Amino acid sequence: MKKLWIVGLLLALTLVPVVSAQDFSVSKREIKSTILLQGDIATYDLIIANEQEADDRFRINLRDVLWTLGSRPISDVVSGINIPAGESRTSSIWLLPTDDVNFGIHQVDVVVASRNTGEYIIIPLTVNYRSDVASLKEYLAAVSRIVELPSSVDPRKPFKINVNIDNRNPRDIKKLDVIVESDLFNLSKSTNLGPLFKKVVSFDVALDPLTPPGEHDVKVTIAVDGEQLEPKLIESFEVTGYSDVQEVMESVKTGFLSKSTAKTLKNNGNTPTTETLRFQTGLIKGWFTSVTPAAYSIVNEEGRFLGVDLALQPDEARTVTVRTSYQPIFWILILALLAWGAYYVLRSPVALRKEGIVVATREGGISELKVLVHVKNRSNNQFDRVTIVDRVPNIAQIEQPDVGSLKPSKIFQHKREGTVAKWELTSLERYEDRIISYQVKSKLTILGSIRLPSVLIKYHDVNGREHTAKSNEVIVRI
Repeated sequence: MKKLWIVGLLLALTLVPVVSAQDFSVSKREIKSTILLQGDIATYDLIIANEQEADDRFRINLRDVLWTLGSRPISDVVSGINIPAGESRTSSIWLLPTDDVNFGIHQVDVVVASRNTGEYIIIPLTVNYRSDVASLKEYLAAVSRIVELPSSVDPRKPFKINVNIDNRNPRDIKKLDVIVESDLFNLSKSTNLGPLFKKVVSFDVALDPLTPPGEHDVKVTIAVDGEQLEPKLIESFEVTGYSDVQEVMESVKTGFLSKSTAKTLKNNGNTPTTETLRFQTGLIKGWFTSVTPAAYSIVNEEGRFLGVDLALQPDEARTVTVRTSYQPIFWILILALLAWGAYYVLRSPVALRKEGIVVATREGGISELKVLVHVKNRSNNQFDRVTIVDRVPNIAQIEQPDVGSLKPSKIFQHKREGTVAKWELTSLERYEDRIISYQVKSKLTILGSIRLPSVLIKYHDVNGREHTAKSNEVIVRI
């Protein structure tokens, strides 16, 4: 309220006498108070009232040597103004700045003096001396910081930009535009500003939460009645970086002897980050667990884990899939059963196994052996016309078979294969197991080892088809 009273008083003083002495008074009227260039003049009307009972001459001059005073007519300044008693006269004066006057708002004191009494009145005149480009200092106070904003900003949180405006002039600014510009936002507000008023124009700024970190300039432009003021104000602020990784989805799928878990993580921050995920596994479970993308093994006092380092760009989402499947064990068992079944189906129904035992030595070598041939019918079928053939190297010869053992039907010599023994059976009953045993005596002492070739068996099934099978070879050592 006090400011409004002061403004009203200042406006009123431009129309009523500014100063009054006992014998005369002077009032002023601004005609042109703003000058743009050197050589331009400011003009005013001075209304001088002679309140004496006698005529008087009034002189007009300046106290400020930086300004030149003139009048129309020039005689008002040169010789003074004669004003009859009780009358008033108007003098049109002008002010011209010298080269030493800087741009800005100046107060120039004009002195009006009475010749009769010697009294004088000082009339302050306001001159706005400016360039052809409007200047901020012409309208606003030189405060320490006109634009206020935080030095660093979290893009997730709104912030304020305050523009402090101080009108130290008696001019009433009807329209004042404040424009705030950046590469991230463009804001503007219009307001008014009374004489000698202060005002704070605030802007609420909300950035995109994903704005990358970095420094940004803010340019503040102020315009009065549509005319931009110079200079433009520039401040800067920094957008800080942050990372905010959240799990946005998790799904679990179960199948036959398997379980799959998918986790989707999203980086809601404005900087790249790496999130480390750990999935606990046991010693056995780890063999059957796979992770996509590829994982690495972690073993510490807490246990065994599979770790994944997930690199996430701002606003990027990635999925990690963990799958534990025991199906390989199942399929291995199935394959084992199939292999065993195939072996059982495809194996020879008659099995032969040969072994040799040293029964006598001579001079540190083998002199006599005992040979055992195990014959077993592993099937549920009977086989007929069974022939068993065994061979002994030339270095040895077959002695008589052991007591109780089946005697060979034929023994003969072969030039390359040595001694050949043949046994013939009428039939081999189902699941029948026979052992053929005989002695082998070496012609010379066998040092080291002797190799006994495999036994051959031939037999016929119920359909008359002939089948053969062989036993293992035997190497006998002392």
